[in-house]
Amino acid sequence: VTLIDTSNPIDNQTIKFKIGARASSSQPAGTYTNTINFYAVVNPAPMSMSDAFAAANKTKLNGYYKMQDMDSTICSNIELTGESSQTQLIDTRDNKVYWVAKLADGNCWMTENLELDPTQSTTAANMNASNTNATNAAISNYLNGGNPDGVNGWTSVAVSDFLDSNATKPNLVNSQKDSLYTAYGPFVINGKARAGIFYNYCAATVGTYCYASNQGYDFPGTLIDAPYDICPSNWRMPTGSESGEYANLVSQYDDSDAADPDSFQYNYSVVLSAGISPYYGPGGSGWFGWTSTYDGNGNIYVNMAESTYTDTYADDRMNGYSVRCLAW
Repeated sequence: VTLIDTSNPIDNQTIKFKIGARASSSQPAGTYTNTINFYAVVNPAPMSMSDAFAAANKTKLNGYYKMQDMDSTICSNIELTGESSQTQLIDTRDNKVYWVAKLADGNCWMTENLELDPTQSTTAANMNASNTNATNAAISNYLNGGNPDGVNGWTSVAVSDFLDSNATKPNLVNSQKDSLYTAYGPFVINGKARAGIFYNYCAATVGTYCYASNQGYDFPGTLIDAPYDICPSNWRMPTGSESGEYANLVSQYDDSDAADPDSFQYNYSVVLSAGISPYYGPGGSGWFGWTSTYDGNGNIYVNMAESTYTDTYADDRMNGYSVRCLAW
């Protein structure tokens, strides 16, 4: 039996199935009839990212669909890779626009570095649990100098140069956000792209995971994978380590030559923005992305990619790195 679904003229999908009948020798000869109720759930044909948002009846802000409206259903309906799998979404906290794409692991990723600056009063006023991957209590502490454990806190989220060894404060460096760094992929300008903002881990986790070596300060006391982060709601930092989500994404691409459109570096639009710490300044390398994963030895995994090489390794939480978010 062949059925054609005409209820959705976009799909007109053909469904084939077989029907069997069981006869009994104890029944008299004759003709028997009955009614068969058939129910089926059919996945829609893959759509462009914009069409997937439209099909979910999402609304636009300033002409863009919202990052905070992304969900697993929308992502699953998007065509895998290619131009139609990419679009720009707007972060409702500060109205900055980012390229995002569905990549070869089947997940939707930011393909630009996060540039959220909570030191701007309008941005801070817009941050809450409905649009940030954190609780209202964490956001309040983050913005207002709260004391997460009642012992040591911070006084503000003022921009830091990261040369202060007291990294308890949720520090960020936004002096680099308008600089252009060497990059790969389709979302660059003359081979360059924005570095975004560098966050220490206290800032990247909205003040819920902080450390200052000169004070013996560690929060939380029992270190775990980070529960919250600075990403928009419905997005989060990826997991790290050699078995994490970043490593899995890299493994989906056979080539590691950034000039190849089929390479990881090209599709992820790797930005060689490095990081910043008390020991070195920004620029020149591909150490660019915090993860949510604790390594068991006091450090957090950081993702890395250069033109022909990728890796993930654990680093000190008071250093500053970019943030890339994964939809979930």
